[in-house]
Amino acid sequence: NSDTSFVRGFFLADDEDSVLVSADWSTQEIALLASESQDPLMLEAFSTRPPQDFHTATAAMLADCTVEEVKKREDFKELRRAAKASTFGGWYALSLFGVGAKEGWSEEKTKELNEKYFSTYDTAFQWAKGVIHDGRIYGYTELVDHLRRYRFEGTNQWAEVWRGKMAPYNVPGFTEVMIRRIQKRVGNQLVNFRIQGLAATVAKRTMLKVREDIRERQWGWGVRLVIWNHDEGVYSVRKEILREFLDLLYSRMIEGGGVMRNCVLDSSLAIGRSFQPYDPVK
Repeated sequence: NSDTSFVRGFFLADDEDSVLVSADWSTQEIALLASESQDPLMLEAFSTRPPQDFHTATAAMLADCTVEEVKKREDFKELRRAAKASTFGGWYALSLFGVGAKEGWSEEKTKELNEKYFSTYDTAFQWAKGVIHDGRIYGYTELVDHLRRYRFEGTNQWAEVWRGKMAPYNVPGFTEVMIRRIQKRVGNQLVNFRIQGLAATVAKRTMLKVREDIRERQWGWGVRLVIWNHDEGVYSVRKEILREFLDLLYSRMIEGGGVMRNCVLDSSLAIGRSFQPYDPVK
């Protein structure tokens, strides 16, 4: 947030003849969800570079109007913010009830929007439910590079073990609530891992490709990776090779790590002396 953004100013280019270059992906998590689930509406949004405004399209859907109509509404910013919160807050829980509580929606409104949202993106919803179902059977979920996240407590076997352990205490109601809540959280974590883990895979593959490019061009310390922050890579770059590096970095960022199916990733670049967001005074 704005109170702590000054910390980003601690990251500086290596010297006066260098600048920082930041590259991040646009709505990466939703693009990866589209690629994994093959949801047709999501694929449509991420079939172009730059991608369509997914949050505005979602706001229009929730408000029962067209994209052009929702943009003209006085409450457009509020609707788009709520749509963005629904997308980023809803997929790991497969529910908008947590979002509704934060947004101050009534229970009736939350139920209505929850049904509308997940029925609209039903293919993605069914994919997420499939991840949870498989996790319940096998006790893990797996990425394309064969990394696994194990969650034995999400399995039917674990549930039966705990029913046996709790049987002497004769509290079946409590036992079932405990199992249900723990396994719901496990399901959320498995879906989270499939998306966030894939994002990490793309980041690592991109980093390695850029490192190979730097070595091939014999740039040495002319380019240095300063930090990789989730979906954003920051490099210190000598000014004389800046233009060539920008083209190279962008081309690697949009490759998608070789995991994107039927949709594309896009990236934005920024340049500065430090990693701090632009301030007209400072």
